[in-house]
Amino acid sequence: TDSNDTASSTSPAVVDSDKTLWCNQLWEKVIERLKEQNITNIKKYNGRPYLAIKSSANHLIQYVLSYSVRYDLTYVAIETFNGEEARDVIDQFINNSTYLSQAQNWIKKQGSKDKNKWAWLIADTLDKSDDELVEWYINVFTPIYNEFEKGCI
Repeated sequence: TDSNDTASSTSPAVVDSDKTLWCNQLWEKVIERLKEQNITNIKKYNGRPYLAIKSSANHLIQYVLSYSVRYDLTYVAIETFNGEEARDVIDQFINNSTYLSQAQNWIKKQGSKDKNKWAWLIADTLDKSDDELVEWYINVFTPIYNEFEKGCI
């Protein structure tokens, strides 16, 4: 058949449904691995390219695992919505931690709509198999989570 016929007969709803299914399956695998490490307080948003993990040690921060198909990137982030004071505390904590300051290439961003929001991101390419993505999230996120949670900033 002509490739145009195939493309025009594919419903956008089917394509969106496939993306949602893949997204949900990816996060379920990540959540399963996180729970094996006793990491809880995980919030998954059906069909969304991110999940959030509340800090058990500090109500000022949350962790976000996400990806962007548009930019072909995957992210692990720490977020705060408590303005410049919280930003400075987290900056200092990262700088004082041998692991966090040396082992990671942090991208710091201020929220575009909410100027009290600050995020520290670690990014990598999304061009990985599903299993590689799960491993990347676990390998990058878990040591960061452990460092922040034991530090109780």
